[in-house]
Amino acid sequence: MNKISRRNFIRASALSALGAAAAGALSGCSNNAASSAAASSVASSAAASEQPAAAASAITWDDIFATSYSQANRRSNPDAKAPETPEEYIEQKGNGDIMGSMMVGMVDSLNIPEEHFFPWSPDTPFLYDLTVGTNQGEEAEFDTVHSYFALRKWSCAPDAHGIMRFCLNGKPILLNGLLDQGYWPEGLYTPPSDGAVVRELQTIKELGFNLLRKHAKIEPQRWYYHCDKLGLIVWQDMVNGGGPYKLWFVTYLTNVFQPLLRRLPDARPLWGLLGRETEAGREEYARELEATVKALQCHPCVGCWVPFNEGWGQFDAAGAVEAVRRLDDTRLVDEASGWYDQGGGDVDSLHNYFYPLRVRPRSRVVALSEYGGIAWPMPGHEPPRRAYGYGTAKSRAELTARWKKLQLETVLPQLKKGLSALVYTQVSDVEDEVNGLFTYDRAAIKPDPAAVRAVNQALEAAFEKTVE
Repeated sequence: MNKISRRNFIRASALSALGAAAAGALSGCSNNAASSAAASSVASSAAASEQPAAAASAITWDDIFATSYSQANRRSNPDAKAPETPEEYIEQKGNGDIMGSMMVGMVDSLNIPEEHFFPWSPDTPFLYDLTVGTNQGEEAEFDTVHSYFALRKWSCAPDAHGIMRFCLNGKPILLNGLLDQGYWPEGLYTPPSDGAVVRELQTIKELGFNLLRKHAKIEPQRWYYHCDKLGLIVWQDMVNGGGPYKLWFVTYLTNVFQPLLRRLPDARPLWGLLGRETEAGREEYARELEATVKALQCHPCVGCWVPFNEGWGQFDAAGAVEAVRRLDDTRLVDEASGWYDQGGGDVDSLHNYFYPLRVRPRSRVVALSEYGGIAWPMPGHEPPRRAYGYGTAKSRAELTARWKKLQLETVLPQLKKGLSALVYTQVSDVEDEVNGLFTYDRAAIKPDPAAVRAVNQALEAAFEKTVE
């Protein structure tokens, strides 16, 4: 029997109710007295049972009512007895749904029978439908909110050979994805339509990727809802902010001497170089870090928080990790993507565009959190000014060949040495950056899609064999 704690269940319900007005379209449900609610996720601490061959989409949770066991009820019925166990209020219905009522503040947990336990994963992104309501007072005062949640567990553990791996629901998983800056030509940070977002995400999944690293951008809640539903894992960057960075140091010098500088301490003497010299700027970062985690922690797709990227506005990364852990200890933390790594969090996070790739097992799990970036200005989709990328192909055939060579000859051999996550640069072209898999308008996939799928299948097969 797997359990959801009372605190997490009530928190999920409260988030749904509070987010109803702002994010009503998220769950795609409607109700009588309230808008559809913001998505809710509850992370299960139980080990995952075997997923059914097909997601049991017909099995949903409905008619779960949260009823306030108030002092007023006690005054009107002094002999009223508080519920002893959840089983007093939850019963199995013949059609496989679960029906019952919960006395908020009185029930310790909600029990989920094993036959209804379907952990969320990219292969089977099962979401439980949830209805939470009140039935106190007159019928006209009843209120109902529709939402959803998922059950899944993130951890880091050694594989059969003692090499640290990311684990989802207790099993090693290869995280294979793309860097996603979220720009669109029509509206920059605003996509042309919800349909355009869905088509992009569906295509990414069909190409064989299971991860997006959302880079220095917070998307609208609906974007995360689509990832919840499609089974795309999200690594969420914080928007670092701060003052102007000294690019000669943060970008150019550190890239040239990366083997020496990527673990440079982010102590106070460097804060001016990293754009974080003012106390007001550091306090603002702390506030926004907390706000980001609280806003997005309800989404099951979010699997990792990334406090800093390549030193931008970085200060006290170890303190940022501690702050994230206090807010959310159910997800992974990539303390400093690229550099300056202070040795904390769960991820040894590498950016590599220029050097030979050499991975070795570490005490943390190794991720190649930026690499590739092969440019090709596709005819008819060229930028209006000088193009940018990390090496330039001259045709689709050359781009495809270089992609395959990089993935199969450089990246794949490193899997057995501990490499467990891949973030290729990037989803789409962005202005003068022409190193995306998609064109900027998402009208075309630049490399051969069949080759991309085949390469991703080969990476997955090699990883599965490696961890056995």
